[in-house]
Amino acid sequence: MKKRFFPLLALVLTAAAVLFCALWQQARRDQRELLLLARSGAAEAETRFSDYRLRGEESDYWGGVAAWRVFQQAHDLLRSEDRLVLNEIYAALLLSPEQARPHLEALTEILAQFAGDPLDQNALLRLYDLRAALQN
Repeated sequence: MKKRFFPLLALVLTAAAVLFCALWQQARRDQRELLLLARSGAAEAETRFSDYRLRGEESDYWGGVAAWRVFQQAHDLLRSEDRLVLNEIYAALLLSPEQARPHLEALTEILAQFAGDPLDQNALLRLYDLRAALQN
């Protein structure tokens, strides 16, 4: 019985190791795709809000809000600890645009940082400051 047990155990462990490696590689690919999505959402929001500040067209503002939502959802999947601050800023942009618009310059600067690195801790700290300013 021992002669059959060890080869069978080795086969099962090998299959488990191969499965683990495949799943691990898939998770790494998924994270790279989420990083790319977060970067592109941040860059698009930055562009749209900058265009709004230059031209004042409503479609640019709402396009920026939509792009913020893309960034927010991708960032949330990458780092869920920051979900609350991202949701509160989205709510301010969506529900109180007249209060949010004066803060678009600061937001575009933060988004430029996130477009480079969606997990930038300095940009995240600036978001917390922005949230406090939006709540006043």
